[in-house]
Amino acid sequence: MIKRNDMIKRLPYIFFIPLAFAALLFSCGRSDTMRGEELEEQKRQWIAQINETFSAYTQDTVELRSRLDHYLETGNKIGQVQTYRILGVQARYASQFRKAIDLHSAGLDVAREIADTVNITILLNDLATDYRRIGAYNEAAPYSYEALQTAEQYRGPDTLPIQRNMASAYNGIGNVYLPMGEQDEAMKAFEKALALDSLQDNHWGIAVNLSNIGSIHFSRKEYALAEAYYRRSMVHNEQANQLVGTALGHINLGELFQAQDRLDDALAEYTLAYDALKESTDQLHWLDACFHIANIYMRQGRLVQAAPYLAEGLQKAREIHSMKHLSRAHQLYSSYNYERGDYRRSVNDLRTVQAYNDTIRRNQESERLMESRVQYEAARHSKEIEELDRINQAQVAKRRATIL
Repeated sequence: MIKRNDMIKRLPYIFFIPLAFAALLFSCGRSDTMRGEELEEQKRQWIAQINETFSAYTQDTVELRSRLDHYLETGNKIGQVQTYRILGVQARYASQFRKAIDLHSAGLDVAREIADTVNITILLNDLATDYRRIGAYNEAAPYSYEALQTAEQYRGPDTLPIQRNMASAYNGIGNVYLPMGEQDEAMKAFEKALALDSLQDNHWGIAVNLSNIGSIHFSRKEYALAEAYYRRSMVHNEQANQLVGTALGHINLGELFQAQDRLDDALAEYTLAYDALKESTDQLHWLDACFHIANIYMRQGRLVQAAPYLAEGLQKAREIHSMKHLSRAHQLYSSYNYERGDYRRSVNDLRTVQAYNDTIRRNQESERLMESRVQYEAARHSKEIEELDRINQAQVAKRRATIL
């Protein structure tokens, strides 16, 4: 959900710094279980390759795919993990959620293979986010909880990335509770995430959690509190140079003002978000802003002003195949055509809305069928982690006995 240029600027913070921690963890956490100097030399070669190539990346997808092929051919596991992660995030930003899930799952498998705890927790959080974006909350929850459990059990030297991953896990848990109506539980999770991010002055994380807490106050109609949290969130987004995050803050404020019938104020906020997101890869939130503007104009009886936003939004929704936004577009068109006196088109739009909603429901049912598979995979991975721990402890004990 980040503009391409902004994403490129942020990637060193998101990916390259954790890479250093992952490398350190790899050397510290696995030295007792793998082949000493031979593996250490291989690991140094891996890291040298990554540092050399990632520093020159433009984040071009074709280039990243080429690098991934190279890492697969040379057996560079750390490079594979990092590249799978970046490609997965790029796919998610492009609304290619299934592709993002496949890429992050592949990265997680490799991270587990080398017992890279830092990247395991990051990729678990990534998968939780991927599933939440398609509304598959039952699938998202196990990944968030496993990320939290894995981070809590970590006893290595890299506390900073682990704390950030714990904050991300709590945030993910809160975002699972929220759509289920469990506001108290969601609030507890967001507050824990906020506390962890505040300890590290992680402005991006602080902004996200303040916004989430604000949304709870909004749903409780505590509008003054909601506005205060939204504005605090926008301040931290600006400090983190998160222009898209700031734009989403404008959408939040627009919805807040709209709920209070402050339509001109809401329109101003939505327009700021629309302009900021128009050239970004965050097409879904741009569509939200676009349809919000059309809706405000229609509520004000300004059909001429609403028309171009409706047309533009419908075209984009078709391009990205977003059923949710296609349904929203035809719902708005139904009202638009009714106000114009074109009742036949209005009824046809309502039928189209029903068809899209039926498709969405069928997709949701299909997603729920995946829950048992996800639970099975989580249980299998948990057993793998336990087995790795057992082997590691046995070899450490054997080494200590040899020394004595």
